[in-house]
Amino acid sequence: MFLILLIIYCSGFFILFEFFGISTYGVGVSDAGELLLIFYVIKKMIWEGQKVKITNPDTLLIVIAMLFISVLSGVFVVFEHNSDITIQFIKTFLHFVYVIIPLIIFIIFPIKLEDWAKLIKALLIISIIINIFGVYQIFARAFGLPLAWLSSNSRNMATRSYGVDNEISQISLQFASFFRNTSVFSEPSALANFNNVILIFLITPLIYSGKFILKNQGLAVLIFIISLISLFLTFSMTGFTGLGIFISFLFIFERFSKTKKMIPVIIISVLIIIFADILVENYLNISVISLFTDRIYGISSGGHASRQMAGESFWLRASGIKIAWECFLNNPLLGHGLGLTFIFTKGKVMFYDSSFLQVLSELGLIGLIIFISMFITPLYYINRLLNSNRKLNFITPENSSLLGIAFFIGCNTFLIQNIAGNQVISQSLYFFFGLSVSILNAILVKYDCHGLIKKQYEFRLVSKPLKILLAENIGFFIHSKVKNNINDE
Repeated sequence: MFLILLIIYCSGFFILFEFFGISTYGVGVSDAGELLLIFYVIKKMIWEGQKVKITNPDTLLIVIAMLFISVLSGVFVVFEHNSDITIQFIKTFLHFVYVIIPLIIFIIFPIKLEDWAKLIKALLIISIIINIFGVYQIFARAFGLPLAWLSSNSRNMATRSYGVDNEISQISLQFASFFRNTSVFSEPSALANFNNVILIFLITPLIYSGKFILKNQGLAVLIFIISLISLFLTFSMTGFTGLGIFISFLFIFERFSKTKKMIPVIIISVLIIIFADILVENYLNISVISLFTDRIYGISSGGHASRQMAGESFWLRASGIKIAWECFLNNPLLGHGLGLTFIFTKGKVMFYDSSFLQVLSELGLIGLIIFISMFITPLYYINRLLNSNRKLNFITPENSSLLGIAFFIGCNTFLIQNIAGNQVISQSLYFFFGLSVSILNAILVKYDCHGLIKKQYEFRLVSKPLKILLAENIGFFIHSKVKNNINDE
């Protein structure tokens, strides 16, 4: 299972590349990972007869409700008898089912805590390569060195207009000689969010167990420094907002006796950022801190074009709120149908820049409530477990660290990926939130937490494992043949 998880959670590093395309959909590493996960689970449940253990039925029911409301949103569309609209709705719904399957698997299929711990450690080590390459790229772009830009064959990126002169490439705005950090990702915000995940992996165990999750504490400190510098050089407001939310939530949800450890970490982080800024200004003649200041001033100006920084996307994204609201008012309960934004806005919007706006517009108020509940419910249970453990101390420090990681990764996924991005029909959203749900389920099973969720279900999909059934049938067939041969003789 660890290798499958590694493929899934490393698939983001290969977002620029796809194996082949089916119509407008590009099949990439994430699809390979998902298919491997599906086949593995089928093998375990049907071939080996492994039990399904639903420790968190509430979340599963909400996911099913999400699929149901998606179908319901298209009922009135189908009655329009417009074949193009109907086909688009069906295609989008099938795609939605496909991307949400991993979350369903993470809810019903048990994955060992040890596998999640190994995955987190592996991603921490891999992040060194990702971030060093990203820093190299900044100077490579300034001085014309190899691998400054990575080209792409991604159909998805082509659809989202990442192409320049018919060549699909990474997006990185230039300020004097400074280009925003992207590393192997398509654009800076993706790298920024990756580094937020890495910092959550690093800092959370420090709070809950008093040490990094890696045995080599010096290596962990190095990863922290590199990740923080790389995040800073993405020049991403989304990235630093995510980091700010993580730190704020640490102080809100944890005791001060634990979170006070963050005070020296924050001070050291500020010093590291200032040092990195001095280096960039020395070599590229521009201060990234000054760029942040100018950008914040431009955003706070209320959208006046004369005060906006070149390439600023904040107010352009915010303009989608008005269009989404107008679409919502046309059908406030069920929306205008999953995947039909481009058609119903008459080409004004291909897709919104926020998952919440997309759901509000396409699935209505009922859909938005269900969508939010899908995230809030497991996060509520995780927080209850953490609160119980503070009083009773029944979970080991290592596993409480994993539970803390599950909580903060879940919060990051729920808020940052959905507010600052549109991930409703994206594997990434359900991969990362699936991590939170799966760790929650594993903790519930390991520590027999029936007091938290009383209704838990355990059953087999097959009464007898297929491998045993097949062996018995083959044995019976061979026995019958031998017996017939003996009778003939």
